[in-house]
Amino acid sequence: FPGRPYRALLNKIDLPEAAGSAGAIAGLAKSLAKSSVKSVSAKTGVGIAESFVELAQTIRRRQL
Repeated sequence: FPGRPYRALLNKIDLPEAAGSAGAIAGLAKSLAKSSVKSVSAKTGVGIAESFVELAQTIRRRQL
């Protein structure tokens, strides 16, 4: 979807092995233009509410 904002959510950060993977993926994503990465955990809820708030704010700004 060209021209539309997006955010990649890295799920399962609650797992012990996630620390290495999340860092590698975030490093790759930061090297790409217009990329945005956030770590979340659906199990514990970490980062979920904030991600939806940011999405709602982005949608609202684009409508004004």
